[in-house]
Amino acid sequence: MTSSIAHPGTQIEDRLGPLLGARSLALIGASSNPNKLSGRTLRFLQQQQFTGEIYPINFTRAEIDGVRCYKTIRDIGRPVDLGLILTPARDALDALREGVEAGMRSFIVSASGFAEAGGEGVRLQTEISDFARAQNIRVLGPNCVGVINSRSRLMATFSGVGERLKIIEGGFSFASQSGAIAAYWLENVTNRGLGFAKWISTGNEADLTITDAIIHFALDPDTRVIGLYLEGVQDGAKLRAALMLARQMGKPVLVLKAGATKAGADAALSHTGAIAGADAVWNALFEQCGVVRCQSLTQMVSFAKLPLMQPGATGSRPAIVSVSGGAGALLTDEAVLAHFEVKDFTGTTKEKLTKALPEFASPRNPIDVTGAASPRPEIFSNTLEAIFEDEEHDSVIVFLSLSRPGVADNFVKALLTCGDRRGKPFLIISLGTTPELRDKLESVSIPVFDDIPEVIGALRAATVMHASMAPSAEESYAIVPRSASVGATALAEFAAREVIGSDWPFDWPKQVLVADAGQLRNLLSGLRLPVVAKLQSAQLLHKTEHGAVMLGLADPDAVERAVDELFKKARDMNISCDGILLQEMMHFEHELLLGLRQDPVFGPLLVIGRGGADVEADPDSLILLLPADAAAVERALRRLRYAKVLEHGRGRAPVDLRKLAEKIASFASWYCSRADVLEVEINPLAIGRGGQVAGLDALMSLARTAASVPPIR
Repeated sequence: MTSSIAHPGTQIEDRLGPLLGARSLALIGASSNPNKLSGRTLRFLQQQQFTGEIYPINFTRAEIDGVRCYKTIRDIGRPVDLGLILTPARDALDALREGVEAGMRSFIVSASGFAEAGGEGVRLQTEISDFARAQNIRVLGPNCVGVINSRSRLMATFSGVGERLKIIEGGFSFASQSGAIAAYWLENVTNRGLGFAKWISTGNEADLTITDAIIHFALDPDTRVIGLYLEGVQDGAKLRAALMLARQMGKPVLVLKAGATKAGADAALSHTGAIAGADAVWNALFEQCGVVRCQSLTQMVSFAKLPLMQPGATGSRPAIVSVSGGAGALLTDEAVLAHFEVKDFTGTTKEKLTKALPEFASPRNPIDVTGAASPRPEIFSNTLEAIFEDEEHDSVIVFLSLSRPGVADNFVKALLTCGDRRGKPFLIISLGTTPELRDKLESVSIPVFDDIPEVIGALRAATVMHASMAPSAEESYAIVPRSASVGATALAEFAAREVIGSDWPFDWPKQVLVADAGQLRNLLSGLRLPVVAKLQSAQLLHKTEHGAVMLGLADPDAVERAVDELFKKARDMNISCDGILLQEMMHFEHELLLGLRQDPVFGPLLVIGRGGADVEADPDSLILLLPADAAAVERALRRLRYAKVLEHGRGRAPVDLRKLAEKIASFASWYCSRADVLEVEINPLAIGRGGQVAGLDALMSLARTAASVPPIR
């Protein structure tokens, strides 16, 4: 299956579909010893009652556990969908060749000893990658623990988790670049009775990747929520396209991301490089694609409950019901910290609550139903009925105890009467809930959580995931690949402005470049004083900290002294000097940073934030992966802490964020069209009281071998 998605020129193919949908499986190198890894899979398939055909391949055995063995794949004599290669690493390529000769197109290579081992293992893995491409086959692994399809009971894995696994069908699917993490996830999900659809370990990704797994899940009708354990990728654009496909298909994505991208953490001369390094780019990717980043597997499973049990659940104005006043107060605190609004009840709802509650209870949010509700569950059910009918609250959170016999049964009966929830998320917190009572509630889509932070976090994550599913368009302008180069040439401000030329959507201050002090008087006559003087050198890109910028030069004599001093500074520092740039000074209200650079994994990035000299001391910035349209830029601007000052002034001139975003998006489009421009930074991008927006300083780096792309004038 192929699908075209909202990413420029990207075609998506479900490369894992045939593998997960296999109806026949050859176990190549199957062992009769159940204690060996190569002997487990057949037992797992039998225990889980795989609905397809199983063909063990063993040269010396006639049968294993009552299943006929075959000496070679060719001896099977009929087409086989999937080959699980259980041989040592050195024999894996021969097994692939034999499978292809027999007509097989999908394989899982389980053995370790490939690229992760270095040396000879790297060569062996390269041979597998090359063979897979040459034969147009699909290979998962090597060094992976396989796959599981809960619907067909395909247990193509040797992982020890299969020893005690009770498969529960569900809508949660998971892919992992770590086999151990995959096993921990599976235990976590099944122990909580949540169930799953598909489970994939990608291993070393010689052919099929974690991105292919995301694409499969996005197109898979059995998958409703996607979970990922992710360490890194080579093709950032394809990963982004896959995540956007999941978003378009309405599949929430939860990710546990380990480490930071080394490729994105390279040092750069600009503030942009410092901001857009390490984990920041991954977080930007997740933000743009609507992915929720989790801190643990336990949190991932917790966050998955609401979208699985109550799809589309969202709510930021919760009604809180508790059997404890203290718990209600703690819940309120946690909700407010999550930026929820815990508003009181009014009008008819308050009247209904007054009738439902004991005389000594208050009909206020949070509601304490008191201990009187334990023997009288109608107090509880009547209170919930009034809240579910209330239109001012969009979610309901209940704190109670489901651990005390008798009392717990009464509470559960009351909760089960809440069939008509008016589309509101309904969440329960209960410490020490028995598995039986938890399963009874969750079987009717009422999720049960163990603690207060867990339930608030789950509701917050569900709200974010729901919002991310809203329609979103991204500008589809073309991105010209960056030029291959042996290095970069840094440009100071005057030279950078020359490259940008007329494609700059903002203003520049009026300026002249003084290459010779003898020219100063003639050049100065065209400027309005006061001016600023800046030393121009590609070896001194950050000028302020070196005293290479002089402000407020209000008369010709002051300008002349400044120019002489800056030329002398260049000589004293023994650096090249293109001249001294004189600019008319601009009175401005706001300073922003605008940066564009190339991430080695994810491609072109836009960095926007509060600018000035202290941009890294108090960072307030955001990253957007390009392409991004004006609407995406505006959303990013509004997420800045400084956004309220920009929009509402706070004693300064307000800024039209929409118009500003349109111009920033235009400049980003220019950058994406220039293969020669590796990085450009404007800091500050100054905004004046009359709405004038001008770049007051600029720096740029160009690919040294990109002379074939002429500057745009």
